[in-house]
Amino acid sequence: MKIASQSPTTLNGTSPWTRLFRRSILLMASVSKTTEPYSITSFSSFETHHILAPINELLQPDPVEIVTPVVKADSTWRTTIDQFWSIIRKHFDLRRDTSCGMHIHVSPVQSRFDIGQLRCIAKAVVLWERDTTRCAPPSRDDRVQNFCLSNVLGAVPAARSIQAHGPLRGLRHAFRHIDHASRNDIVDYVCPDKHRAWNFLPARETGHGSVEFRRPPGVTTGKKAKHWIAFTMAFIDMALRSNLDRVARRLSKHSLRHRRADKTSGSSLNFEDLLLASAEHLGVYCNLDPRLHQLDEPRSLHITMMRPNQINWLQRFDDDYHLSASA
Repeated sequence: MKIASQSPTTLNGTSPWTRLFRRSILLMASVSKTTEPYSITSFSSFETHHILAPINELLQPDPVEIVTPVVKADSTWRTTIDQFWSIIRKHFDLRRDTSCGMHIHVSPVQSRFDIGQLRCIAKAVVLWERDTTRCAPPSRDDRVQNFCLSNVLGAVPAARSIQAHGPLRGLRHAFRHIDHASRNDIVDYVCPDKHRAWNFLPARETGHGSVEFRRPPGVTTGKKAKHWIAFTMAFIDMALRSNLDRVARRLSKHSLRHRRADKTSGSSLNFEDLLLASAEHLGVYCNLDPRLHQLDEPRSLHITMMRPNQINWLQRFDDDYHLSASA
């Protein structure tokens, strides 16, 4: 899990990174058997537009990325997340920023997905990536940022296949390509670069084996973190346990009957039902927010790195989206 949030500089001049690192070591010692620490990085290379506005008259924010050690999806992962956020929120003031994101790496116990599993995940992404987009807040949409772009739109080989053959034939064509592709070819087909909603690059032959979900926004609470972790786990489980070819065939028949009558829907058949069933199967249903389609709460969202046309697009959802004072 990767979290990018804001941490203030303390009034007495103590480095927040030093304090955060020490607290992370204590956290790992108390809630985990591993001695591997959290990785904390101060982003001096960040653009400074979103750093200028203070949280209040005393606290000046700094951007930071926090990378956890590997967290096993057993009965202890919720406690690990809760205690981590308890420490962070006790010692730091946080600000949500549209340039922040929560990135979740998933891999099996054996450290890498085998090629059959990778094919299933790639097919699920081609089939349902647009549905996962609708579950994320509007500020994570391709039209307003380029950190987690669609795997089925734009300059992606899978997108070109779908565009060339049409949405239904293109889906079958994409599935056939994935069925006969090598591991690296699968990765290149759905993820030509890491800035995709589902980043497959770590699953290449030379990678460490995980698949990364980059669509979630930056979070400032354990509850939101657990929602997106549960969402990601459920999606991967759904991909591995579903008969995706059968789902695609049912989608084709459903579309022929109904899509002409409902041109605005575009929702892939059974996505939410299957996702919730997988969440229940994994025992993480209770960690999902009842509002599966998340919102931004724009009044408390810091926005600086956006163009006027992007703000205008967001205001179609809520008039409270505005550039922050430091923009």
